[in-house]
Amino acid sequence: GVRGEIYLGGPGVARGYLNQPELTAEKFVADPFNVDPAGRLYRTGDIARRLGDGSLEFMGRSDSQIKIRGFRIEPGEIEAAFAEHPGVSEVVVVALDNERRGKVLVAYATLAASAHHDGIERELRRFAGERLPGYMTPGAVVILEQLPRTPNGKVDAQALPMPQEFAGGATEVAMPRDDVERRLASMWCDVLGIESVSIFESFFDVGGHSLLAVRLFAMIERQFAVRLPLAALIQNQTIAQLSELLRKDRVADFETLVALQPSGSGTPIFLVHGPVGEGIIYLDLVRRLGGDQPAYAFQDRGLDGTRAQFSTIPAMATAYIDELQSVQPHGPYVVGGFCMGGVVAFEMAYQLERRGEEVATVLLIDAAPLGHLAGGEVYTTQGRIRTHLQEFVEYKGKARWQHVWETSRNVADRLTRGYWWKFVKTRYLDQGKPLPKFLHDVEAVNWRLGTDYAVPEFHGRVALLRKSSGTETFHEEFRRKKWELLVGESFKVYDIDSPAVSHMTLLKEPHVRLLADAVRAALDHAFDRNPNVDAQSERTP
Repeated sequence: GVRGEIYLGGPGVARGYLNQPELTAEKFVADPFNVDPAGRLYRTGDIARRLGDGSLEFMGRSDSQIKIRGFRIEPGEIEAAFAEHPGVSEVVVVALDNERRGKVLVAYATLAASAHHDGIERELRRFAGERLPGYMTPGAVVILEQLPRTPNGKVDAQALPMPQEFAGGATEVAMPRDDVERRLASMWCDVLGIESVSIFESFFDVGGHSLLAVRLFAMIERQFAVRLPLAALIQNQTIAQLSELLRKDRVADFETLVALQPSGSGTPIFLVHGPVGEGIIYLDLVRRLGGDQPAYAFQDRGLDGTRAQFSTIPAMATAYIDELQSVQPHGPYVVGGFCMGGVVAFEMAYQLERRGEEVATVLLIDAAPLGHLAGGEVYTTQGRIRTHLQEFVEYKGKARWQHVWETSRNVADRLTRGYWWKFVKTRYLDQGKPLPKFLHDVEAVNWRLGTDYAVPEFHGRVALLRKSSGTETFHEEFRRKKWELLVGESFKVYDIDSPAVSHMTLLKEPHVRLLADAVRAALDHAFDRNPNVDAQSERTP
C-alpha cells in the first residue's frame, strides 16, 4: 500500500493535552467516520503502509522529515535499509550542513560483534545505495562504539561527532575547469534543482534518475548539437567524464546491448527496451535489485539515426539473441521487458528454446500480447466496438465521457498512422534503410511492429508483473487470459498492488521498489529458491 500517517480513533482517544490548546488542535482532529460530531482522531505522527496480510509496516515519523534538494526524506526509511545489513547493530540518520555540499545525510552506526571493521563504511554505503534511490543514500557513514544518549534514553543528535571529511572545515568544491564543464554544470543544476555540483559527483548520487536523464540529454543535444545515447550516462556519470565524451571528435559507437550492472554472482537479466527504444529506463530497477544481480539492457538501434530499425519482431529478437550470447553463451537465461519489450523478450525465449537453450523465466513487465490481440477479437471492428462498450460501462461519471472523447479523437490519428506505416515499411524498413529525419519515429515504428506480430506459444516459465489497483479490470483480465492460453500452467501473475501505481510510473521511484520486490519473487520461483510460494499468483503490496 501507499505510505501515510497513522490516525487513532474510537472511545479510548483522549480529549487533548492538558493546558496545551494549540498542540491539542494540531494533534486531535475531527473524526469524519464518527457519527458523534465531538468524535476525534489522534494524529500519531507515525508513517506506515499496509501490507497484503493487513499488518502495518512502520516507516518513520512525520515530524522527523528532512528536506534535501527538494526531496522530502524519512530518516526512518534509510535507517531501516541500513538495519538489514547483518553487521549493523544500531543506526541513526541525520542531516548536517556542509559548506561545500549544503545539507548532507549522514548515517551513524554501531556494529555487531561479528562485523568486520575494514572498509565497513564503504560497504555500508554501497549496501544502502542498492536499496535506496540516490537522493536518499547518505553522503557519509560514521562508525561509533555506541550512540550518544540523552538522560531519557533517546539518541542525542547534538552530541554526534562531525564526520572526518567535514571536520577540517570547508573543502573546496571541484569547480568546472572549462566552458564545456561549466555548461554541463549549469544543465545539471537546472535539471536537478540544486545550486551547485562537483564535477566529480555522480548524477545519480545527487538525485538524478532515468527520467531526469532524458531531460538532461535533451538539453545537451540542443546546446552541443550532439545526440548522445542515454546509456552513455551509465558509463559517464560525472560532469568530468561526460565532458571528455563531448570533447571527442567522434562519439563512441552506439551499442545495442548496455551493461547496467555487469558484476554479481546471480544469473544475468537481459531487459528489452520499450516502444521508445531506451534501455536506461531500467536503471532504477536494477539499482533496486542490488549489486549482486547482473543486468543488461537492449536499446533500439534506430535511436542513433544511422541504421534502419527492424522490420519485424522476430528479426529484432534474433539480433538481440546474438548480442545476448556474446555475454552469456548458454542458458539458463532470464529475459524480460516493459510493455512491448516484454513481447520481444517472449519471442527471444521462443527462439532460444527452439535452439535447444534453457530459459529460466520470461519477465513480462506490464506487457500485453499485442500481436495476439491484433489477430483476435479485440482488434477486429466488432471486437473494438465490444471493447469500447465494455469500457463505457466500467468508467463512471466524468471519466466515462473523457474516455469517449479520447476514443473519438484517436480515430483520425489511427487512419493517418496506418498510411504512414505502409509507406515507411515498404520504402525503408523492408529494404533495410534508415528513416530520414522527417519520418524518424522510433516509438511509432515499434508499436506497429508489435501489433503486426503473431505471438507464438511458449510453455516455459513466464511471469507477468503488472500494476494493479486491487480489482482486475476488463482489459487486465483479457490480457491475462491471452497469456495463459499462450503459456499454459507455467504462467504466473505478480500483482503490484497500489492505488498510486500506473503503467507509466511502474519503473519510477517510489513504485519501482515494489516492482523490484516482484522481480525478486519471480526469480526465486524460477530457480526454485522458494518452493513454498503459491504457484498461481502473488501480490506485492
